[in-house]
Amino acid sequence: MTTSTTPNNQAADAAFDTTLIYLLDAPKPSLNHLLATVHVPGSLLVQLHGEWYDMQKFVDVHPGGVTALRLAAGRDATALFESSHVFADKRKLDALLAKYRLSHEEVARRGIRTLESGLVRDNLVAAAAEMADKREKEVQKEKSEIKKQTMTQSLDTGKVGRIEEELFGEWTIGQNIEWSFDNEFRQVLLERVRNHFKAEAKRRGVSLIASTKATPAKWALILFFGVFWITSTVMLVKGYYSMLVLCPLFSWLCGVNVFHDALHFALTTNPKFNEFCGALFPFFSSPFAWNHEHVVGHHVHTNMPYHDPDVAHGPAIRREHKAHRHEPIHSSQASFKMIALHFVIGTWLGLGIGNDYKLVFSSSKSYNGFVPRMPVYTSELVQHVIVRTAYVLVTFTWPFFVFPAGTSVFKCLLFAIAPLIGFSCLFMLNTQINHLTPSAMKYQSKDWTVHQIITAQNFGDPEKNDVAWWFHFIFSGGLCLQMEHHIFPTVNHCHLPAVAKIVKATCKEYGVPYTRVNGYYQGMKEYIQHTHDMSIPPLKELKLKSPNNAPASAAAESATVLKKSEISKTAAAALRQKNGRTSSVDLSAMLPLLEGLVAPVSVVASLVDGKKDS
Repeated sequence: MTTSTTPNNQAADAAFDTTLIYLLDAPKPSLNHLLATVHVPGSLLVQLHGEWYDMQKFVDVHPGGVTALRLAAGRDATALFESSHVFADKRKLDALLAKYRLSHEEVARRGIRTLESGLVRDNLVAAAAEMADKREKEVQKEKSEIKKQTMTQSLDTGKVGRIEEELFGEWTIGQNIEWSFDNEFRQVLLERVRNHFKAEAKRRGVSLIASTKATPAKWALILFFGVFWITSTVMLVKGYYSMLVLCPLFSWLCGVNVFHDALHFALTTNPKFNEFCGALFPFFSSPFAWNHEHVVGHHVHTNMPYHDPDVAHGPAIRREHKAHRHEPIHSSQASFKMIALHFVIGTWLGLGIGNDYKLVFSSSKSYNGFVPRMPVYTSELVQHVIVRTAYVLVTFTWPFFVFPAGTSVFKCLLFAIAPLIGFSCLFMLNTQINHLTPSAMKYQSKDWTVHQIITAQNFGDPEKNDVAWWFHFIFSGGLCLQMEHHIFPTVNHCHLPAVAKIVKATCKEYGVPYTRVNGYYQGMKEYIQHTHDMSIPPLKELKLKSPNNAPASAAAESATVLKKSEISKTAAAALRQKNGRTSSVDLSAMLPLLEGLVAPVSVVASLVDGKKDS
């Protein structure tokens, strides 16, 4: 692609190419100014639907607890608010909020704006916008050369508007996303789910909100796995080699059913007990980092470049979104050794150490450069650092102090690290296949509810209600119903199978794509396909998908989508031929390795036929 070399265009190119690096690592003077003068520790200025509210006087009586409000401080918290108050009386909420609304004059006088607006410099935003406009014209020219039907498309879903590619990019950095929450699809869906829980509340004799939290059966399951988790931990400390496998397994099974729901305020109606339970599983992540990454960042801006921190983990070695710049090292990211490395270090090194370090010590004062750190006192940061440092030291050194004198260094290191690796692989297996797939990365929508559905992928079939389904549901801690979880994050996962039937039926009625694969095996194939797609430089990707390079059978079947196996072989072969190297991945050659990775945890892998619901 030919580009102009004028000084202005060179500056725009530089801004465009370094935006991700800037967000991740550079100091943010504007953000620092906001944290020092406007959104200071102890303040609680929250933006909802374009209006600012001072919630400081409400914090002590907030039913959802202090932490939930603090996470919203300084932000446009519209999506957080809407998704957390699905079952609340809207008229009462509006009347309550009116007491704390700030006038536009006061907002202007105090210089109140979102923390996100301080992430980037004005000149960088302008240069990036210029570059985005220039590249858009160049892409349009490229499309005309390769055939329009293989490029950016738009899917009309009728009553819910349009689902498009590339709605969000660098031009939305630091800006509020004007999500839609009042369309017919959302209102009908919420009403149906509310009616389900009203009936459930009546049946159990509890409040509407209580009916959405963990049931007695769910608590029994947690207790069951908790006993095995504690027992296996004790036996691990005693040096039983079998616990190198069983301890991380039961740590996952107990933790995923507690930690995730607790930090989404979905375990109980008691916010303090939720926080306590979330803190019991430090091997997932610290609640401080998890709330920034997952609750504030990922759940609001799922799969959005320069907004969702989960598509920017380790950009120096991995490329997860097509909007991010392709580097030479990304060409090998779909190799088995690179995917294995990603799985092995994901939690204990990434979530457990690296992200806490960046959130606390990085000059960007944000999580992965996308989610500004909430206003906190220095004493809170010091306490957090002390606790996490103690956890890391104990995690990596305990065998040297617990095992008898004379125990080999190898055994000590094995018992310290192997359980962390095992747990990390289980975590990654159950999380990466939910969003990092070709279908979940393809489209976006300004209809927030629709956006959550089309950027997720479920696995397992709750309608079958058979052994295979319950295996997927229990082993994943309910993460297999990712679409439903994203729309209703404060609903405990034990209720999601029933909710899934409502969501799927409503999606079918309104023409919203609902993507489900049959299990772990097919889910991992989709994940590997996405990883491979992102390993191809953008221009080569466009050319490889052109009809001239596609197999005739696939082109005849669809002008826009090639069969997964065929496109992988075609892309890999063409890229090897162009570059004279063999670093690209042939997915068919990886299938034996994929089977080896998934087989130990999937009792139904051999039955999976790869069909999807749409």
